[in-house]
Amino acid sequence: DADYNFNAVDQLINNDINNGFPGAVLVVVKHGKVIKRQAYGYAKRYQQDGSALANPIPMTTNTLFDIASNTKVFATTLAIMTLLDAQRIELDDPISHYLLEYRGNGRESRSIRDLLTHTSGYAAEVRFFDDQNSLGKRFYSQDRVLTEKLLLTQVPFIHDRGVKTQYSDTNFMILGILVERVTGMSLDKYVESQIYFPL
Repeated sequence: DADYNFNAVDQLINNDINNGFPGAVLVVVKHGKVIKRQAYGYAKRYQQDGSALANPIPMTTNTLFDIASNTKVFATTLAIMTLLDAQRIELDDPISHYLLEYRGNGRESRSIRDLLTHTSGYAAEVRFFDDQNSLGKRFYSQDRVLTEKLLLTQVPFIHDRGVKTQYSDTNFMILGILVERVTGMSLDKYVESQIYFPL
């Protein structure tokens, strides 16, 4: 928009890209009107091993972003906090107190706090969407019910409880299930109706 000068933000983003950051999309809305929509850099600049792609894929204003871990902060953690405030859960309660099938192989000793602090002993992730995942074909799932069953009864620990901090998607997937069981609502509906709509 000609009425606004975004040179400083353009320069900031471009400097980051020149220093190795892949790319970004910026959308600025003022009074309900989009006044800036711009893509910078690349949607994919590096290979899985971190080496540069010979032909990086440019960023566009229509590029889709995986916002997965934002859900941990903006949904799951907030939901857990509201349930703590309402005294519907306690941090040091075992997960099995709320998810009865969460038993066996040391699960009974894991608490809500362990999951929140990433000290439960789970690996970083289980690639349920990949039939070549490191845990084998039985952990391949495109079905929510099966994925939930695997999460609560089959996913192995790689460390004992409290031994090491290991950032893990598994922790927050289980916390999401816990929120849904305690509230009787899907995670998205719970945070929408109990947190974001009231705000």
